[in-house]
Amino acid sequence: MKTAVFSFGRFNPPTVGHEKLIKKVESVASNNDADFYIYPSWSQSPDKDPLPHKVKFGHMKKAFPKYVKNIISNPKCKSAIHVLTKLYDAGYDKVMMVVGSDRISEFDRLLNKYNGKKAVHGFYEFSDGVEIVSAGERDPDAQGVEGMSASKMR
Repeated sequence: MKTAVFSFGRFNPPTVGHEKLIKKVESVASNNDADFYIYPSWSQSPDKDPLPHKVKFGHMKKAFPKYVKNIISNPKCKSAIHVLTKLYDAGYDKVMMVVGSDRISEFDRLLNKYNGKKAVHGFYEFSDGVEIVSAGERDPDAQGVEGMSASKMR
């Protein structure tokens, strides 16, 4: 079974917390004999997404040089649903998404809702559905990596 593990997010700006996420994606992939990918979003707004995609992508490659080949810039992947369509088209038959613990139910509901359904985003169908894996808990009051957020950086 060809398996992919991925994460999708704003990474705006990239932080040590994001490095922890990327390492979790790598670990889940390693444990499942899978390829792994990190997709930074293309969204931009003054408050939550001040860095344009090109700048953010460049910062990510510099901040996480070990993962340069895993950080993907694809203008057709504007959402996690678009990423799933791309992975399905690339021949993957099992997909896992790693997200923060606070986003598990949201992504589980959304991504599995469209599994096997053709829509504006395209089409994907994974027989086991899309598995959502927790990247771990983040404590906004903690010091160091556990408390880091891009919101604090902004």
